Amino acid sequence: MNPPAGRMAIKPYVLITYFYQAAISSLILVFAPGIAWPYLVLAVGAGGVLMALERVLRHRSEIIGAAARLGYFAVFLPTSYLQLKTIIPAVHPRRLDATLRAIDGMIFGVDPTIAIQHLTHPLATEILQIAYMTYYLLPLVLPILLLRKRRILETEEFAFALLFCYYITFLGYIAVPAIGPVVMIDHEVELTGLFLGGHLYDLILRVDAHRFDCFPSGHTAVAILVVAYAWKLGLRRVAGFLTVDATLIIAATVYMRYHYVIDLPAGAAVAVGSYLLARRVYRSGRPEVGRSPS
Repeated sequence: MNPPAGRMAIKPYVLITYFYQAAISSLILVFAPGIAWPYLVLAVGAGGVLMALERVLRHRSEIIGAAARLGYFAVFLPTSYLQLKTIIPAVHPRRLDATLRAIDGMIFGVDPTIAIQHLTHPLATEILQIAYMTYYLLPLVLPILLLRKRRILETEEFAFALLFCYYITFLGYIAVPAIGPVVMIDHEVELTGLFLGGHLYDLILRVDAHRFDCFPSGHTAVAILVVAYAWKLGLRRVAGFLTVDATLIIAATVYMRYHYVIDLPAGAAVAVGSYLLARRVYRSGRPEVGRSPS
């Protein structure tokens, strides 16, 4: 049921988006005022668009509203992620790769990506690199399926968990800037695929290798969260497929040398925290936050 006319409930996943935008803006203002103005304009603009969208959708059907918000976040999240490449070194210029590498060394006694480099195989590289790329479509699977079934409340809960997961991960990148073993560790054995795998790997190295997006592992966090919700929502066939895909994605993070091993449990912790918080927020039915007076 939609809120009565003249009263608008702010959906929790919209509210946390405002908080994230405010947090990023505050970090830039305090630690990197020299680059503040374009990013503040973008943050204010994105917030303004979201506020306008919410007003327009007040009297629309829930299915239209959910689809429109899905479209908004499908643009907002990649844009926010791409901005981090400039924001992170300005806000927190010290790289912490050495710290993450040292933690892996303390746990395993060696650098894991070096230890497994002689176990690599073109077929494994092909499969794992392609699986790694499916991560970018993974978050869309459940919302599309749920909206087709008009399961609006469950779509909203998953959206809250997913967005919270992304925002905490993005803030983690700022708190612990690191590029990853693919750049920071020398490997004797080059990774080669069979067909697409090698080309995709080279593409990532050219376009995306110098982003500070290691800790926590967003690939791990999102993959675990999506699988958890797929099983929770009773989508058994889809959940089985997603479980296999998520397992390959997580394996690829280390095999393809994109992540230190310590990044993975950190990502898993973000996923678990996001899941538990979303369940708490939505356990009593549709939550309403910040209702304005009529």
